[in-house]
Amino acid sequence: MMPVNKLLAYFYPVNKTDSFTYVARNHIEQLRRYNIRIFEAGEELIDNMQWVTKYNIVLHPYLLFLVGHSYVTYIHKRHRLAKIEKYKEHLIAFDVTDTDRISNIAVEFLNHADMIFVPSTFCKETMLESGVESDVYILPHGINNEFLRINEEGADTSSSPVYQTLDMIKSKRDYKFVLFFLLHSGYRKGADVVYKAMKKIQSERDDIILVVKRKKLVDPYMRYLRTLRMIEIDKWLNDFDLKALYDICDITIVPTRGGGFELNALESIATGTPTIVTDYGCFKDYINYTIPLRYNGLVRIFNNNIVHVGNGADPDPDDLANKIIDVIDNQEYYNELFREYASEIRKTYTWQNTGDKLYAILKKIL
Repeated sequence: MMPVNKLLAYFYPVNKTDSFTYVARNHIEQLRRYNIRIFEAGEELIDNMQWVTKYNIVLHPYLLFLVGHSYVTYIHKRHRLAKIEKYKEHLIAFDVTDTDRISNIAVEFLNHADMIFVPSTFCKETMLESGVESDVYILPHGINNEFLRINEEGADTSSSPVYQTLDMIKSKRDYKFVLFFLLHSGYRKGADVVYKAMKKIQSERDDIILVVKRKKLVDPYMRYLRTLRMIEIDKWLNDFDLKALYDICDITIVPTRGGGFELNALESIATGTPTIVTDYGCFKDYINYTIPLRYNGLVRIFNNNIVHVGNGADPDPDDLANKIIDVIDNQEYYNELFREYASEIRKTYTWQNTGDKLYAILKKIL
């Protein structure tokens, strides 16, 4: 066990409900299994550091806290690194790469970290090829315990209000539900690809409905998706209701152009729901457990991002449409196939496994 006097100052978006917050809290929970004392802090505390001793400091997400998205945020945040170095014993970075290259500014800041954790091989390769010289470790995300519960009391999600509401609609005509997550970054998530594919499908079939899980904040691409036959879910879901959403849907589509891990794809596979992902980037680590989607070369994802300056895949909407139809028309085959995939995924991608790996690496400097 690590000595309990080793305190970790873990900075993350404490008051938000985004993916960084979700992952950070799971890291913290796992590290506390090893008697590590962890001080949790939000981004705002970085500007007010007046500590009397040095600490092992974690920044998650590292570049967002020190650089931001644009040159405007960079001007206001770049002073933070000097302050952090004044108080750090070791500096530990958690981050992702949304494209196949990061900027020189990002590389310069990352090279001040003692170690960097990324969730996929794609992220590590992007950082190294962009010039990062600090040690980079792959630390995949885990699947919440709710998704690991199978054939036990309380595992059946049919009692969920989400399940019951959607099932009421579904049973009217034996509708087929295609699930798509649009929480933010519509172009990067492939919302336009979904629109084109579903428009083609719905021009030929009236039994296939798009189900969009979004946040209260409406992404601009929703105006296109709302012209389709679709259902919106805009409220926060606990883990049980989220699993119910996967369970009631017939297929999950994740046609992203870029991203660091895309946890919703892995969650979908863990429930046994047939899952289509872009055959590129972060998905390569678990592409054998998915239905790969063809892409037509690479495209620029962001125009003015100060960190993510490279390209991403351009998913083929026709291939997406064809694969959705194939799954719907061969549902029993794909359900059986993904039940096998789910069994393997649930053994590998657990937060406990992630925590064990994280602790083993942190021991090197702590």
